[in-house]
Order: sequence, then C-alpha cells, then structure tokens
Amino acid sequence: MPRLLNQILGGWVVNWNYSRYRGWALQYPNAAQVTPGSAALDHPTSARYFNTSLWIDPNTNKLVPAQSAYALRNFPTLFSNVRLPGYNNLDASVSKFFPITERVRLQFRFEAVNAMNHPWYSNIQSVDVTNPGFGRLNPAQQNLPRFLKLGLNLQF
Repeated sequence: MPRLLNQILGGWVVNWNYSRYRGWALQYPNAAQVTPGSAALDHPTSARYFNTSLWIDPNTNKLVPAQSAYALRNFPTLFSNVRLPGYNNLDASVSKFFPITERVRLQFRFEAVNAMNHPWYSNIQSVDVTNPGFGRLNPAQQNLPRFLKLGLNLQF
C-alpha cells in the first residue's frame, strides 16, 4: 500500500469486550403464596416483575401478612423460575499510532464504554409483601451509562 494510504488506513487496532450474563435467581417473598402456580410472567414490566397476585388472599382481596423472621419457614428462599434481568454490555476501542519522527509518535484512541447503552436493573425494590414496592423492579441503573472517550497521546 502506498505510504500516504498506509498512514491513513493501515495499522488500526480494534479491541472489544462483550459480556452477557443471565440474571440471578430472585429472592422469594417473606410469605407463602396462597394461590398455587408459577410467579414467572411472560412479559414482566418494571411495575410488575413477577406475578404478585399469588400472594393475595381470596377472602380479603389483600396481600397476605408477612411471616415473622423467627418463624419456621415452610416455603422456598429463592424462586426456581424467576430471574432478575441479565447483564448485556459491549466495550470497544479503536486506536492507531502515527509516527512523527524516529523516536516520536502520536497515538489516537477512541473508546466506547457500554457502547450499546444497555441499562442493567439488577434489583427488585422489595420482596416484602407489606412493602408498597413489592414485586417492582428497582429503577436505579447498576452499570455505567454509555460514554465515549477520545484521546491523543504523544510518546517520545
């Protein structure tokens, strides 16, 4: 490749790191469900992440009371089929060294952290049946939002 074209197109270094994890099993509420069935929803939302109606007493049409922390527990500690949202992240960078003299060179660098800007909400507001946030996804993002960095580094 001609020298000028090589200066522009040649020598670029591309790096990326892609991470994808399945979400953790969700902690089971502090009361036994009164209606049998799975708490997993086909399309969970942030306002209703799992089927909270399984803890509504059909006689009173209210949520069942929480079990005492010191009582013998006769229900699971984790859901078997309800998981928190998974982690999906791409970090990437592109860089190139430009020789200026024999001992001096300039590095150009472009970096993108969370390049696809996928937020990760990894917590439930509460699994306490007496809490108003019962079954709601916590809206606090747990990973970094996308940010871009440009850099020049002169080495001599």
